[in-house]
Amino acid sequence: MSVLDKDSIKIKVIRLWTTPDFYNPENQYSIEMVFVDEKGDKIQATVKRSLLLRFGSILHEGRVYSISRFGVGQQSGDYRPAKHAYKMNFLSTTTVEQLFELDIPISGYNFVCFRDILSNKLDDKYLVDVIGGVTEVSKLEITERNGKMNKRLEIELEDLEQNRLNCTLWGEFADIMTTYLSTHHGNPIIIIIQFAKIKTWKGESCVTLATIICIESSHGWWYKACKKDLKKIKKIDVEEKKLWCDRCNAYVDDVNVRFKLQIRVVDETGNASFVLFDREVAQIIGKSADQLRQSCHSKMDNEDSIPDESNKMLDKKYLFKIKISEYNLQQRWLVYTVTKMTADERLIKLFIGATNVSNVEQRKNDDDDNSEICSNSFSTPNHKRVFQDLQDTNVEEYITPAELSTSKSRKVIVVKKEKDETEF
Repeated sequence: MSVLDKDSIKIKVIRLWTTPDFYNPENQYSIEMVFVDEKGDKIQATVKRSLLLRFGSILHEGRVYSISRFGVGQQSGDYRPAKHAYKMNFLSTTTVEQLFELDIPISGYNFVCFRDILSNKLDDKYLVDVIGGVTEVSKLEITERNGKMNKRLEIELEDLEQNRLNCTLWGEFADIMTTYLSTHHGNPIIIIIQFAKIKTWKGESCVTLATIICIESSHGWWYKACKKDLKKIKKIDVEEKKLWCDRCNAYVDDVNVRFKLQIRVVDETGNASFVLFDREVAQIIGKSADQLRQSCHSKMDNEDSIPDESNKMLDKKYLFKIKISEYNLQQRWLVYTVTKMTADERLIKLFIGATNVSNVEQRKNDDDDNSEICSNSFSTPNHKRVFQDLQDTNVEEYITPAELSTSKSRKVIVVKKEKDETEF
């Protein structure tokens, strides 16, 4: 850290929160802070309960201070906001002076790649910073636990490489996001989250190579979506043509037409039903769902009939990355959502080559409990594979080689209020 004199430092408080007493949550136990200096170095600092009255009123987030005569201890524990080997402890001898003439404009952001989170490359004892576009938003959930109301909002973020990451917002963060969405209809939303926890989601994802043999037309091919959260809307009053969004709990005027196409795929061992959503279908067809629907109107065709343009995906092989959700497992629901797909020949060759190399290991893996997830759904042993030889390749396509390592637990970022229920 930067030094003013022999035992003083100048820092900016970029994060400040309080922790409750374990035995009496109504009382504060400590003040926790993250400091950053002019070089961008960060360190965590703690004010214990006995000194709360002395320092609690003079320390504020976003302000710059000169601090001297503090203690230094070894950093330990999980979910650390800084990678510094040590942390600062305020003592009875510590002095704090606010520096009005000095500004440290550094925010302290240190963004990590979604790919590094998804491929388990990061040490989850450290909190992370991420930036991404919001692609999905769930309905705000309110639950009660031990007499306390908890709010939770699930969102999905996407980076510039089209990697997607689940994020859970708790408490006031869920409220902030919900309020913002209610006033910004249809606009792209980019968010920055600082000091988020990395947690493992219980679901699974699998990659498989299969051929599309038909489109299951009885399920339709498009739906009207709320522009705010991209979820399906429904008609409440047919005569007045009012549209209702359950997620927003409100009537909506602005809607998007988006793809939702259920297909049947087959490989050498069996067949299954997959659901393709807007991004995947538009990428293959080269048109938006709204463009196709308008084309049907101009041709006087039935807008609910499957467009001829979708036939270009038939009888072609694709690598599919599918999501196996807890609902699939608990309800034995055998229709799976495709999160990514590609027809790239290089990735298909890598996939086939890795499969041949790992046949012996695959036969062993098919005997374990997790193999039931894929074999019962698709009746193929190729769903559960380990592709260590693909991890370090330089191929960067719609499905990355790292993602070809299948049946990995999904990573979720949790954003809570530190110590008193704030995860990412």
